[in-house]
Amino acid sequence: MSSFVPPVVNDGAYGRMLGQQMRSGDSNKALGEWKAYAKKLEKSLAEMTESAYGQAGVKEAALKEIARIDPNNSLLKQDVRDAIFDKSVEDLKKKAGKTS
Repeated sequence: MSSFVPPVVNDGAYGRMLGQQMRSGDSNKALGEWKAYAKKLEKSLAEMTESAYGQAGVKEAALKEIARIDPNNSLLKQDVRDAIFDKSVEDLKKKAGKTS
């Protein structure tokens, strides 16, 4: 089983570079690069969506098994899972230096 690794968040430098190309008159090159960049983003989004569906299936199977083994387990409560999710997102943001 492969583990999902989120893509590096673009800091906007690539978009600024393409914008500069457009302003400098190299619009055909910039347009081609924008199209290629958009295709790359579409592919990345499709992969992330597919991964999210797969992860949801694994989560549901794990929850069913937990419920069978330990019906009173706190992980069966949505608010507990939400808190774990929120903390994980916050930890990833901190690790990336993007705290809110």
